[in-house]
Amino acid sequence: MSDFLLTLVIPCYNEEKRLPVDELGEYADANKNIRLLLVDDGSSDGTLGLLERFVEAHPENSKFLHLAHNRGKAEAVREGFLTIAADAKSSDLIGFWDADLATPLDEIKCFLDVFAGRPDFKTVVGSRWARMGAHIERRASRHIIGRVISFIINEYLGFAVYDSQCGAKMFRTSEVEYLFREPFVSRWLFDVEILKRMAVAHGKEWTTLHVCEMPLAVWNDVPGSKLKFYHACLILRELVRIAFHYHGK
Repeated sequence: MSDFLLTLVIPCYNEEKRLPVDELGEYADANKNIRLLLVDDGSSDGTLGLLERFVEAHPENSKFLHLAHNRGKAEAVREGFLTIAADAKSSDLIGFWDADLATPLDEIKCFLDVFAGRPDFKTVVGSRWARMGAHIERRASRHIIGRVISFIINEYLGFAVYDSQCGAKMFRTSEVEYLFREPFVSRWLFDVEILKRMAVAHGKEWTTLHVCEMPLAVWNDVPGSKLKFYHACLILRELVRIAFHYHGK
């Protein structure tokens, strides 16, 4: 694994029963150059206590951040990134990862290898592309909805991204300030909004040259996901909100 210092933000909302603390703990103990920031997004169950115990057991490279009220994944991730970026020397890279580890932690090495091999890449985003040689488990209904939404998103952005919504993304710390400084206008599509902010700041061509979409080798559709069928309608509404907010920028 490369010598990058990476901090991984893991947003947690009512994850007491789903957060794989043993797996996270083993990974933290084996990878001292990788730090974990676990963000409790105003959970109403025992998540906060679970995170406190985890940090007590792994104090060298884990911390938790408690948000008093539930503010949604986008804001939990943003608060985590800004907390880390406040100390610019603390990390070369900052990423976020879904708490259920649908993207296995072993995939982190692949992300770091991309950054090491391509200094021109500023962002690496995971892509749940089902193909030969990969193990991508997605329910058919979610896959179909996802492809329709992806088509609409690509038409809006003006460049192709296969899977904007995968919950595994990493950024060079130098990119964090302008991407995460302002609150997102979207609760569900903040991943798309990140790409839009890049395009606004640097142009579409820059974005396609400096963002790498990396196909994952493994992704598991973990039971208990908070995403439901009717959220597809909300996501389309959120895309309209993003388009309106950034119109003319």
